[in-house]
Amino acid sequence: MTNTGPVHLVKIRNPWGNFEWDGHWSDKSPLWTPQLRQLHGVSQADDGVFYMSLADFKTHFNDIQICYVEDTFKYSSLKARSTSRNGVYFKLRVNRESQYYFSVNQESKRKFPKNSGYAYSPVKMLLAQIDARGEYIPIGGAFKADMEVWCGSRLAPGEYILYTKISWIRAGGFEFSLSSYGEEEVVMETINKSALNNFRRQFFTKFALQRNKVQDTGQFLRYTEVSDFGFAYWYYVNCSASTIAVSYTHLTLPTIYSV
Repeated sequence: MTNTGPVHLVKIRNPWGNFEWDGHWSDKSPLWTPQLRQLHGVSQADDGVFYMSLADFKTHFNDIQICYVEDTFKYSSLKARSTSRNGVYFKLRVNRESQYYFSVNQESKRKFPKNSGYAYSPVKMLLAQIDARGEYIPIGGAFKADMEVWCGSRLAPGEYILYTKISWIRAGGFEFSLSSYGEEEVVMETINKSALNNFRRQFFTKFALQRNKVQDTGQFLRYTEVSDFGFAYWYYVNCSASTIAVSYTHLTLPTIYSV
């Protein structure tokens, strides 16, 4: 509360500890009265901790990331490289039942000049369990254009496949990292597509049946959807004794989606 009324402030800590905001309500701002400084513990030390008004915060920051931390969780990661045409498959080994999170990270835009036009590329993720028959059981996925894109679920011990596809905005191939976070470290390795049995086809065939978004034409069943994972799929089940010619349903997709 100030002499002119209430002011909404945000307390911020720069993790690097050697640079601070120098505008209104900064450590050296004359807006601080001695009483308010004492009440909120404001000093002029260059310790990386500072205040700014909520209005200034909304002007100078364009996103917020909230870190989810569990004291008992363990982190592991590995790096991979991909192009816009080729996704990367990872084989995961989970040894203990727990909640696990998997994140794909690309280079921070803070590494590039503001006038470079650098933007985060769209990331797609598909996570499936390998069952006793070697088939892929869909668990979840994600789709977003951001520095860190993640999906998570409670997983039982076993083996899993995680498919990642980054539609790089820039031309060429680029490095990214995959990380896991859970009660136990997850053993992760890249796996060649040729070692898998039509992973994406199996994933969306079973996913279509799980979703049960079906159109019954009398002769065949048609499952069609633009998924939340950045893919559109068409799945047909012939219910007749004859061969039926079908045509794909045209779906309007946002430009960052792919089929």
